[in-house]
Amino acid sequence: MADGLVAQVWSGRLIYFLCAGFLLFLSLVPLGFTPRFLPRPDLLLGLTFAFMLRRPDFTPFWLIAIIFLLSDILLAQPVGLWTAIMVVTAEFVRTQEYRFRELAFPLEWLFVTGTIFLALLANRIILSMSMVPVAGFGSVMLHFIVTVIAYPVVVFLCFFLLRIRKITPDEAIRYGHRL
Repeated sequence: MADGLVAQVWSGRLIYFLCAGFLLFLSLVPLGFTPRFLPRPDLLLGLTFAFMLRRPDFTPFWLIAIIFLLSDILLAQPVGLWTAIMVVTAEFVRTQEYRFRELAFPLEWLFVTGTIFLALLANRIILSMSMVPVAGFGSVMLHFIVTVIAYPVVVFLCFFLLRIRKITPDEAIRYGHRL
């Protein structure tokens, strides 16, 4: 019985890692050579929150740290800053996961929207305080809006393609989660 649970958790972690790697690959591949009006949504962020609010045991902090550190390096961002913000944000979301098990999706979407906004704000404040050039506020807000609009699509794909669903109270007891 316990071996089945461990295998399920590790297979879920592998699925998250492979999906995150695929999204990182997509962000590196040039999909067009003409300038675009809308920025690409941060699907890795949406994937992390979707997994975190459905199966927090599939996304331990060390896996999130590895993926976002790799993202920082590959996407030429300040190494470690977004990783640290995402680890702290993900752990905050993990502590709130039990509240969203029985609630409707719009409330979850609102929570994720606020959390993404605070993470982007923290990133911008820290970069500004360290005198690093930052993108314009309008472009950051446009990126935020596109990411928030893409979140339901990510959740839909996680549910129907990956079969990642919220845990039930019975599963929460079995996995040792908070009720």
